[in-house]
Amino acid sequence: MAKPFRPRETAARIRAAVRRRQAWRAPEPVAAPPVYQFSGWRLNVATHELFDPRGDSVNLSSAEFLVLWTLVAKPQQILTRDQLQQGPPEARSKAPPQQINVTISRLRSKLRRAEGGAQMVRTVRHAGYMFAPRVDRVHAD
Repeated sequence: MAKPFRPRETAARIRAAVRRRQAWRAPEPVAAPPVYQFSGWRLNVATHELFDPRGDSVNLSSAEFLVLWTLVAKPQQILTRDQLQQGPPEARSKAPPQQINVTISRLRSKLRRAEGGAQMVRTVRHAGYMFAPRVDRVHAD
């Protein structure tokens, strides 16, 4: 900067340099989406994949995935249809509200692949649904 200079101009140039420096800063690391394990099953949130105890992939619709993710994120807690429809806070979409009962039914039939799989999602009369097994949150492989 050539002399003579004004203090206001110096301050403006410093602010501009700081702004440019901040623009080049590395982005904050984003936490990896979780992988949930329960009764030998694995639900990978990042890839939207469900694997049965034998390691075979189970095809899920987007509504089934969102409902299952919501259930395994809060195991052994009663969740209402409205809560299941909203999905987990990290989800970008919602399950259709009119399809929650049908979605639960389809999930149960897909979980029947393993012994006792149909009992994983329990109906709590006049309250909602509960995911019964113990769920562990693990790192993706």
